[in-house]
Amino acid sequence: MFLKILFFASTLFAASPGDFLWKNRVIVVEEASLIKKQLEAFKEDKKGYEERKLIILHFPMFHKNKDICCALLGLDGGVKATSKAPFSKKVIFDLIDSMPMRQAELRKKANPEKKN
Repeated sequence: MFLKILFFASTLFAASPGDFLWKNRVIVVEEASLIKKQLEAFKEDKKGYEERKLIILHFPMFHKNKDICCALLGLDGGVKATSKAPFSKKVIFDLIDSMPMRQAELRKKANPEKKN
């Protein structure tokens, strides 16, 4: 339910991927028919989804390549991965967890009193 609320809130206000720079990692889904499938991939792990600051956004015509239906954008707004089908939770979590900014988040979480 939480994921759906985030998604619908995003679309109601005509959000674009740039609206989330430095706040969230964004999974852009171009095909409206695939949004439910992408949401399903994360519904069992709300905590993991929230920890990685993920949102799912329907944004038609985001990518010029017609074979790509989904893209992962990092906190910096850069395209980190693309896919011809909705991403699996494992693929996304593993990819995000390997990113330098996520590694820094994990170190900070492990040692909250220590500054970079």
